[in-house]
Amino acid sequence: MATQVVLVRHGVTDWNEQGRLLGRSDIPLNQRGRAQAEAVGLALRDLAPGEIISSPQRRTLETAQIIAGLCKREVRTDDRLAEVWLRAWQGKTFADLHEDPDVHAYLRDPFHHSEEIEPYESVRQRISSLIGDLRDGRHAAPVVLVSHGDPLRTFIAEMLGLPAGQFRGFSVDNGSATTARIGRRKCHLQQLNWLPHGLNAGSGSS
Repeated sequence: MATQVVLVRHGVTDWNEQGRLLGRSDIPLNQRGRAQAEAVGLALRDLAPGEIISSPQRRTLETAQIIAGLCKREVRTDDRLAEVWLRAWQGKTFADLHEDPDVHAYLRDPFHHSEEIEPYESVRQRISSLIGDLRDGRHAAPVVLVSHGDPLRTFIAEMLGLPAGQFRGFSVDNGSATTARIGRRKCHLQQLNWLPHGLNAGSGSS
């Protein structure tokens, strides 16, 4: 039996609006981000989620807790949904980093190794592990997963069996919901990057 999954990207933060790279910084949702999370929660209420699982970062936990309050569920965290870690790039804008050749190399090639960002293969492995659990029916469906841009794009690409590195072709905006069914042999993407009630997406990195 396939597992119904809803992938939610956290609501927008001030750093998203400023175009800053968030990494695993302890940045909260702003007012618009909280409104986005509430819109997702209202939209998912009739779905009656069996589980709501969040990245441990503050902005995802706040998003998940708002959704959980509206859906009468508890939230638990899973480190596999965590944001990609950053070092010196965290808090910077791309304008700040425009002279860094390492940044340009990474933007051209997601497999480029840099000491400043978690390797793509590391992100891919933890997301693939989570997908494996979902394939095995280890979670109470429907499952709501609250995470970040790159982990969610990686999730979609891995779920669909796309060649490694093609995750960047998907749009996953702040406050969006993507729905899928994950079975042992096949996965079906039902809806991509839906914005409940037409709320504007945030911009910037995860």
